[in-house]
Amino acid sequence: MGWFGSPAGEAGLLSLKCSQGDQALASFDSEDVVKDFVAMIAWEKRLAREGPFFRELFESRRVRSVLDLACGPGRHAALFASWGLEAWGADASPAMIKLSREYAREKGVRPRFVRATYGKLRKTIHRRFDAIINIGNSLVQVGNQRELEILLREGRALLNPGGIFLSQTRNYDGYGEDFLSALPVTSRSGPGEETLYLRLHQRQGERIRFYLVKLVPQGKVWMACPRMTWFYRVTRANLARALRKAGFRRAQWFGGYDRSPFDPPSSPDLVLLARAPG
Repeated sequence: MGWFGSPAGEAGLLSLKCSQGDQALASFDSEDVVKDFVAMIAWEKRLAREGPFFRELFESRRVRSVLDLACGPGRHAALFASWGLEAWGADASPAMIKLSREYAREKGVRPRFVRATYGKLRKTIHRRFDAIINIGNSLVQVGNQRELEILLREGRALLNPGGIFLSQTRNYDGYGEDFLSALPVTSRSGPGEETLYLRLHQRQGERIRFYLVKLVPQGKVWMACPRMTWFYRVTRANLARALRKAGFRRAQWFGGYDRSPFDPPSSPDLVLLARAPG
């Protein structure tokens, strides 16, 4: 979260009253947003869905060490550590790193978590890995093409010869100008109340305006507090250019973790699997 920083913008897509004050926009580095991010994802279901893909991938490539970039609350790194892998997680958010370490202790596993940004990975992490992953649409937090190229160059420098880099983002190739997409609403129940989370993506040029809207019941109405940030519109074409500049030589493109071929008009995701020389 907040790997390079995002330009500020004005709320124009939604006109919703924020129950926590007049500001509708908030930093995605703040602790309250971090808590919402963790709460809105059904982590056990997600790991059950994605785990078999990663286990097969790591076993087939004889991966023994893996770095999760933008690891969030550390769920994947903890899972990989439970498989006996040397697992690391890196995130720019101190709150995420704290949550990651707490979760690992609860699970009785020992991945290593470090605070690091995309542009300074080699200054923070002084070792190489068999695999690096960047999933959960985290790659789009780069601000532009140059920062995407920096990320991939830094990542390749941390890979062993022949190591693999895997990223997973939303499929923004299929987004026409001003195209608006909403992910399924997620619901979480807490003490005395139910919370709904709505996530919206809207293309504006080569950027994506992303909203996270939290809805909480107050009496007979729902109070909504939208938060907004900007993403870079990562497509297959600009990701391929960045790969070439970073020195990757082989790349495979999928439309999801089911390894279906990537189809720009219809694939929900863009999954990249690239290999470093060696």
